[in-house]
This record gives sequence, C-alpha cells and structure tokens, in this order.
Amino acid sequence: MLAVGTVYQLTLYNLEAIDSLDAKSANHMEDLDNLYGISGMIGPFTQVFVNGDSQTGEKVTDLLASAQEINRKLTGELLDASSRTASEAIGRELALIAGIWETVKSDRIKLGLSESEGQRGVLRTAVHSVEAKIRQAGRDDLIISMLNFRRHEKDYMLRGKPENVVAWEAEISKFNKLLEASPLSRPAKRGIAEEMSAYKGGFMAYLVTSREMLDKSAKLQEHHSDNLMPSLKALDSSLASLMDGYGAQSVAVHSSSKWIYWLMLILILVVCVALMQWIAQTILRPLQRIVLALDALDEGDVSVDISDVRMAGIVNKLVDSCEKLKLSVEKAFTLGQVTELLPQAVMMADTETLTIQYLNPSARKIFKRIEGFLPCKSDDLVGKNIDIFHKNPAHQRQFLADRSNLPATSQFKADDRYIRFSAFALDNACGEWDKILVQWDDITEEVELSAAFESHIGGLVQELITSSGQMQASSETLSSMAEESTAQANAVTENVNEAAHNVATVASAAEELSASIAEITRQVGDAVHMSGNAAQEAEKSNTIMQKLAQASQEIGDVIQVITDIAEQTNLLALNASIEAARAGDAGRGFAVVAGEVKELANQTAQATERISQQISGIQSESKQAAEAIAHVGDVIGKMNEINRMISAAADEQNQATREIAQSAQYASEATHNVTEAIGGVQEAAADTGRAANEVLDVSVEMRAKSENLNQRVTDFLGSLRR
Repeated sequence: MLAVGTVYQLTLYNLEAIDSLDAKSANHMEDLDNLYGISGMIGPFTQVFVNGDSQTGEKVTDLLASAQEINRKLTGELLDASSRTASEAIGRELALIAGIWETVKSDRIKLGLSESEGQRGVLRTAVHSVEAKIRQAGRDDLIISMLNFRRHEKDYMLRGKPENVVAWEAEISKFNKLLEASPLSRPAKRGIAEEMSAYKGGFMAYLVTSREMLDKSAKLQEHHSDNLMPSLKALDSSLASLMDGYGAQSVAVHSSSKWIYWLMLILILVVCVALMQWIAQTILRPLQRIVLALDALDEGDVSVDISDVRMAGIVNKLVDSCEKLKLSVEKAFTLGQVTELLPQAVMMADTETLTIQYLNPSARKIFKRIEGFLPCKSDDLVGKNIDIFHKNPAHQRQFLADRSNLPATSQFKADDRYIRFSAFALDNACGEWDKILVQWDDITEEVELSAAFESHIGGLVQELITSSGQMQASSETLSSMAEESTAQANAVTENVNEAAHNVATVASAAEELSASIAEITRQVGDAVHMSGNAAQEAEKSNTIMQKLAQASQEIGDVIQVITDIAEQTNLLALNASIEAARAGDAGRGFAVVAGEVKELANQTAQATERISQQISGIQSESKQAAEAIAHVGDVIGKMNEINRMISAAADEQNQATREIAQSAQYASEATHNVTEAIGGVQEAAADTGRAANEVLDVSVEMRAKSENLNQRVTDFLGSLRR
C-alpha cells in the first residue's frame, strides 16, 4: 500500500508539473495573442494619425506602451531559450518603432493638429491675408485663381500626393500672371505679391515637414510589417511547439499510471469492505436508534429515551443533540397548544411566498363569519396567498415583502363586520426574518358603540357649541347697545349744559331788561327749542333702554336653553358611565371620556348660573335707567312749559321781568336735576356695558370649553376606532 501510494504521489507530482508548465504556456500564448492584436493596430492607427486624425495620437502611444509591457512580462517568464530570444527581438523592434513614432508625432504637431495650430495655422493666416488684399482690390479673377490653388493645397494635405503639389505650382504661376496683367496699381500689386510670398513660404515649409513625416511613417510601417510581425509569428510557433511537447508528456504519464489506479482501486475496495463491517457493528446500530428517536419526535412523541446510547466521538454528540431536540419539541408542542387555545385570532405566513401556513381556531371562527367576503372557503385558507384579503393584491405583496413596513395595523369591512388586523415580523433562531404573524380582531361591537356615542354625545356637543355661539352674538349686541346708550347720554348732557347756559343768559337779560326786550324774547325762543330737543333725546334714550331690557330677556332665554343642554349632557354622560361600567375593561377609556363630559356639563351649568345672575343685574339696572330717563323727560317738559309762559308774558315789561326771573330760577333747578338724571343714565349705561362684557367673556369661555369637549369626544372616538 505504501509503495503504491508513493508511486501514485510521484505520478501526481509529474502530472501537476506538466500541467503547470502547460498552463503557463497557455497564459504565455494568451499574452502573445494580446500582443499580436495590439501590434497589429499600431500600423493602421499610425497611418490614420499621419492622414490628419489628431485624436489617434494618444491611442498609438498607449498601444506601444501596452505592447512593450506585455513583451517585458513574456521575456521575464519564458523558460526556453528560443522563445526568450524571439521575445527579446520583439522588444528591440517595439523600442525602435516607438522611437520612430515619437519623431512622426513631433512632425505632426509641428504641422499642426488643427487648422489654427503649427504650420497649418501660419499658412491659414497668410492665405487669409492674401484673400483680404484681393477682396479689397475687387478682382474676382484673382479670387477664383486663389480658390483653385487653395483646393490643390487642401488635396495635398489630405492625400499627400506629388501631383497635388505640381497642380498647386501651376495655379500659383497662373495667379502671378493674372496679378501682373491686372489693372491694379503698383502698390496694390506689390502688397498682394508680398502676402503671396509669405503664403508660398509657409506652404513650402509645410511641404518639407510633411514629406519628412511621410518618410518616417513609411519607415515605421516597414519595421512594423517586415520585422515586428514576423518576430511575433516566430514566437507563436515556438510557444505552440512547446505546448505540443507538454501535451505529449502528459499523455505518456497518464498511460503509465493506469495500472497503478487499478491496484489502488482493489486495495481500497478491500479496506472499505472491512471498514463497513466494523461500522455496522459499532456505529450503524446506535445511529438506527437515533433515527427512530428522531422519527418519534417528528410525530410529537417525546417519551422516547436514548440516554443509554453512549459512544465516543460524533455519535455521542448526536445523542446529546437529540436530547436537546427533545426538549425543543416539548416546548414547541406546549406553545402549539397555547396558540390553539388562545382566544386571540392568529395567522402565520411565509415571508418568501406570503403563503398562509397556519390558522388557530379563533382565526377560523372570525373568517367563518366573513366567509361571504372571502374568495374561498374559510377552511381552505391555509395554502392560499395572504394577498386575497386586499382589493389590490400586488400592492399588498409589495407592502408585506418589505420588513421596514412592519409592524402595521389596518382595518376593513366585510359582510357587515368590521375586522382589524396587525402584522408583525418573526425571526428564526439565526435572527433572520422568517415568518409574518397576523393578529385578527372582530371590532364590530366597538365600531357600533363608538358610532352610537358619536351620534348622541356629538350631537349634543354641537348643539352646545351652537347655543354658546348664539349667546356670544347676543352678548356682543348687548355690549354695542350699552355703548350706544352711553353715547346718547353724553349727547343729552351736552344739550342740558347748553340749556343751563341759555337760562343764565335769560337771567342776565332779566337784569338788563331795560336794554333789550327783543333779546329776552329771542333767548326764550332758543330755550324752548333746546328743551324740545332735550325731550326728544330723552325719548330716544328711553326707547334704547327698553330695547336693552328686551335683549337681556332674550339672553336669559338663551341661558335657559344652555342650562337645559347641560342637564341633558350630564344625564347622557351618566348613562354613558353606566354603559362603560357594564362593558368592563373594554369600556374604561369610554368611562374616562364620559366623566370628562359630565365634568364639562357641570362647568357649563355653573357658567350659565353666573351668566343668569349677571343678566338679572343688567335687567335691574336697565329698569332704573329707564325710570331716570322718564324723569328727565318730565323735567324737560316742565322746562318747556315755563319757557312758553316766559314768551307769553314778554309783552308786559315789569310783570315779564319778575316772571322771567322766577322762570330762570325754575329753569336753573330743572337743568340741575336733568344733569343729575343724565349722570345716573351714564352710570347705568356703563354698568350695562360692563355686564354685557362679562356675559361676552362667559359666552366665549363656554364656547371654548364646548369646542374642547367636542375635540375630546373626537379624540376618544379616534382612539376607540384604532
């Protein structure tokens, strides 16, 4: 066995050595193919560059650099002398061609890579100068001749043929003759001739440089085709012969090693038979018990016991692993029973295919209720794709295929039932996303309960908001009326002050009656007119105060409506608390909101009570203001009557003097009383304005609390529906 193994190893070593040399030769052949392809492109690209394509210049430089790099690598790796000699000859030719290429490139740059560079640029500038002189002279025949020799110039630049130069020289001679025969002045002819001389000098310089470049390019092409390419072919032939030799050696070694393989096979068969007999006795029987135990665990039987199977090595590790698997199966069986008995509906789906793999009994009950909504029977859901619950299956698959979207919760309506589901990602023992767990809930009762709550409590809250808005508008009207009453009282005060001034004037007129009876009569007439205005203003103030009293009464009615709504809200909140208590844990959030509704209803009742008290004060003050204004009217009426008496008695001087003095005294007292009465009206109007502002503040506060209550109810319904 040892001898056979040694021979076999030596054979393998020889084969590996031959295969290694053959592989290296194959790599060398591949490098040579690359070198052959690159070298083949150098000549054509050089010719393209010489013909005027400036962009190929860098390409030729890169090709030469790549070819030299590949050849240096081959020279360093080739083992046989003939191949290495051929590679060195290729290297010398590449270096020579690279040197010639640099001179060709230099000449091409000297000529100009574009029309505006190098000798081409100088030539272009010179010909443009000639053209400018000719056009200035206005000679069309010279222009035509210039275009002809320029055409020959361009032909030479493109093709480089000698006949193009001959044609150019003939056209230049023709141009000179036309110039000499033209009727232009001597200075004009001399100027054109000078520019033509510069142009011809530039073209001749271009001609010399281009011929040198063409000669060097031809030399490069000669080295490329006559020396480089044959050297590449010689290296290719050498490498091909070398690879054929390696192939023959490999065939010889393989032929001599066949009998060794047969001997090795026979020995291995004998050893294997003996080894199998030993394995059957010492390993297979314990393994068979382990297999039977694993089959029993697969069926859920955890009563199997293989703890007595003890062997060193891998079998003992298998026994330990089987015991651990037994514990895992017991745990999985327990968890399975918990899932089956769980009142929560649960579904499990695969992450790769999104196929439903498991439904617990609670989930089957829910799907049985909405079986009319499903595209299949509820008992056939296992094995179906989870996207059957969505109107857009493609969107559902795309959403669940992205783990970043989980956990996710949503709900839908099916067969008059409201179903909510929550999807979660489950990882396997390696931390990889393996399953999708979906939790299902029938929330029909919750939805109906929230809808009923929204229908009753929401409606009442909206009525409360509307009533508080009406109360706010009435308060603003009351405040406006109080301000108007104050303005009217100020106007009456001004009129009374003016009346007092007139009474003083009448008294002065009585003392000076002898000077002007006519003046007294006029002042009395003014007093009558002013007292009439005061009577009218008092009447208007009385009317305004009556309207104020009526508005206060309307506000009291609105307050009564708000009080009724608050009592009804309180009653509904109490009923809601009772229903929430019946609902148990599911109604705890509902009970909290019902308590807040009840508290807001109590606050509303208290606020309306304060408003009612303030409105009562406003009504009392309005009544007193009305009585004061009526008293002002009476006083103004008396003052008007006195003024008429003064006017009637004005005909008798002495008697009129005494009556005027007495009337002036009465008028002074009356105006004093009117002033005091108007002051009371102003105070009453101010009190009315303050009360109206308090009513407005309370109504605004009540509206804000009503809107807060509405928002709390909306938030509660939203949380309940989630």
